[in-house]
Amino acid sequence: MNNINKNLANMITGIGLIAVILFITFLFKGYSGPVMIVAISIVALTDLMDGAIARGLKIVSQLGKSLDRARDKLFACVLFGFELGRLLEKSDIVSNAASAFLVAILLFELGLIGTWIFGLKKKLDVSAHVWGKRKMWFYFFSAYLFFVDVYFVPFLGNQIFGVVFLSCLAISALLAFLSLWGYIQRFFPSKT
Repeated sequence: MNNINKNLANMITGIGLIAVILFITFLFKGYSGPVMIVAISIVALTDLMDGAIARGLKIVSQLGKSLDRARDKLFACVLFGFELGRLLEKSDIVSNAASAFLVAILLFELGLIGTWIFGLKKKLDVSAHVWGKRKMWFYFFSAYLFFVDVYFVPFLGNQIFGVVFLSCLAISALLAFLSLWGYIQRFFPSKT
């Protein structure tokens, strides 16, 4: 197997990290709509592809697992932190409920960062599990909703969009909790 094949998954994850950095840059420069959708889509595609390629080519590595987690945590924490700041400026019921879900997600993500660091120090398996992957797909969908609400709100109406938005954040928060719980169970298995 040549060097490119050995590092293909990590290169794709690296592209994802670059896409996250571009996403963050665009975010703080005030971009929205199509630019953000493209950036989010690149991050999502690299998340989908890197693990599948690593498993398919049997090139899974601790470095790859950590790069994957770094990309995901950077994307999620900046995205949700930024959106929380934006929502705190409003005082309607949807914004308040969304803010509560975002705080929960960010707290769970901090816990997940802690489990990642703990796992690395103890040389434990830090790869994503089923809840973490599902969580990321809801995060990507939430990100799309943040940046394309101008398209969805006129189509769905404010109330229906609010329900979809809050449902997505609630499911994201639940999956973030289950992901954290999964790592706790992985690292500290029950003795019974």
